[in-house]
Amino acid sequence: MLTSRKYVHLSCGEVTEICGPEFVSVANPLAEMEQTVCSHCEIDDSLSEFEWKDTGETLWDYVARHRENIPDEALEKTSHDQVVKYAIRGAIAGGIIGILLGVMVGATTSHMTGIISGVVLTLIAVPLGAILHFMKFESKVVQPLMELYLGVKDVGELR
Repeated sequence: MLTSRKYVHLSCGEVTEICGPEFVSVANPLAEMEQTVCSHCEIDDSLSEFEWKDTGETLWDYVARHRENIPDEALEKTSHDQVVKYAIRGAIAGGIIGILLGVMVGATTSHMTGIISGVVLTLIAVPLGAILHFMKFESKVVQPLMELYLGVKDVGELR
């Protein structure tokens, strides 16, 4: 299973190696990526302007080939709108938790301590809630669709 991969920017001919979250984003046909960046010329370009070094297939064709196996109604479940909805729900849940914790602190100490605690806890809980909900989206929506339609559990298994 791949954890990194190299692509060639057709405009400049240079190779970029991606790994970690960047690899997952570019290699995942459900991620709706349209562009990536060349680490050498630092140009953000269309996936059609890059090709996998090991296969010569453009990233655009790679994504299109895999997306052909996925019905439109399944693709709609992974659209950017759905990702944003999950993140917003998580952020709202985090905000509510932060506020409630601030109220609880304020009820047991002073009102000012509760307000300050509520603000700090909310500032921590909102992005944390968004991240946790995004992770839930990946495990509950994206992962099952990849297994069902692409026959893999991880994007590193795709070629």
